[in-house]
Amino acid sequence: MFQDSRSLVTISLPALIRNYRAIRRSANSMKIQEFVAVVKGDAYGHGAIAVAHALRREGVTWFAVSSVDQALQLRHSGLPGRILLISGLDRKAIHEIIHYHLTPVLHSTSDIHWLSGQTRKLEAKIPFHLEMDSGLSRLGTSESLKRISAELAKLPHPMMEGLMTHFASATDPSGQQNQLQISRWKNFLPGMTQSGFRPRYRHAHASAALARQLQVPDTNMVRVGTALYGLLDLPTSIVPAAQLTVEPVLQWQARLLLVKPVAAGESVGYGATYRVPAATTLGIVAAGYADGIPPALANRGYLLAAGQRFPLRGAISMDLSIIDLGQNSQIKPGSWVTLIGEQGQERIAAAEIAQLAGIPIPALSVSMNARSRRIYR
Repeated sequence: MFQDSRSLVTISLPALIRNYRAIRRSANSMKIQEFVAVVKGDAYGHGAIAVAHALRREGVTWFAVSSVDQALQLRHSGLPGRILLISGLDRKAIHEIIHYHLTPVLHSTSDIHWLSGQTRKLEAKIPFHLEMDSGLSRLGTSESLKRISAELAKLPHPMMEGLMTHFASATDPSGQQNQLQISRWKNFLPGMTQSGFRPRYRHAHASAALARQLQVPDTNMVRVGTALYGLLDLPTSIVPAAQLTVEPVLQWQARLLLVKPVAAGESVGYGATYRVPAATTLGIVAAGYADGIPPALANRGYLLAAGQRFPLRGAISMDLSIIDLGQNSQIKPGSWVTLIGEQGQERIAAAEIAQLAGIPIPALSVSMNARSRRIYR
C-alpha cells in the first residue's frame, strides 16, 4: 500500500474534454471537420485506454497509435471506431490488421505493392492512408506521383481512403519550411486527383500547425496529440490565445519520505555534485529517474512543497530525488511534493521542466513510469 502511494499521477478527464472541444472549435474555424485523437505512447503518458474511452464518449471516432500492439490494447478494452497505425506498416501483423479492422498508413510503393498482394491472397479489403514526405524526411513516400499512381492502379479494390503529410517545423514563425511543404502538398494532391485517386480523408495538421492556423489547401482532417493533453507550448505572439487555449490534463506528485538536517559543507547525492553552503534541511522525495524525473534537472530544477518552490539538489537517483527545504522548514515526512502541477499559488508546468532538461515536452510525460499510481478524475 505504501509503495502504491510513493508517486501519484492525477489525470483530469474534464480538462481533456475541454481541450478537445477547444481543438474542435479551432478546426471548425478552418472548415476542417474530421478529427483523429493521437493516443500513441500510452496517450503521451496519460493512459491510452482511459483517454480513448473518454474521448469516444465525446464522439471521437478516429484514434491514432504507433503499433499494432497499442491498437490491440484499445480493441481488447472494448474501444470501437477507427484506429490508424501511423508509424509504419507491420507486415507480420497483417492478420491482426484485418481481424481487428485497423487502418495502416503506407509509406512507399513497396508497401502498396505488398498490401495489394495480401488483399488478393487473403481475399480482404484493407483501407489505408498514404503518407507523402513533403519535407520531414522521416516516414512517407517521396517517390514520383507517376510511380505511386501506377502502383495504386494495380490494387484489386479502391482502398486508399486517406492522404497525409507531416510538418517538420510547424512551430517555426519564419514559415520557410512550412511554405515549402505546403507547396509540395499543393502540387501533389491535384495530380493524384487527376490520376483518378481522390482520398476521402486529407490531413496535414497536427497540434502546432492547427494552433498556428496554417493554411493548407484541401484538408478535411486533423491529427492532434500534444494539444489534447495541454502539452502545447507556443508563444502567444505565434498563437493568439483566442485561436487555441488548452490546459494541462496531468498533475504529478510524490511523497516526501524523509526530512533531515545537514551541516554546512555536507555533500548531497551521488558524485557529491552539490555541497550545502550553510546548515539546512533536506527533503528526500520518493521519485527519481526511473519514475520519469529527467537526470538533467540535478541542481537546476524545482519541486513544490507546502505551496512553495524548493530547489533540487544533488544528482537525481533512480528512485529518489532531494530538495533543499531551508534551515527552519516545518514540512513533515509524508507530505505530497508536486513535480508537475499546482500547489497554492505556485505552479510548475511541464514546459518549464522540459526546457530545463533540454527535452521535448511530450518526452517528459511519456517517460513517467507506470509504477506511478494513476487516478482519473
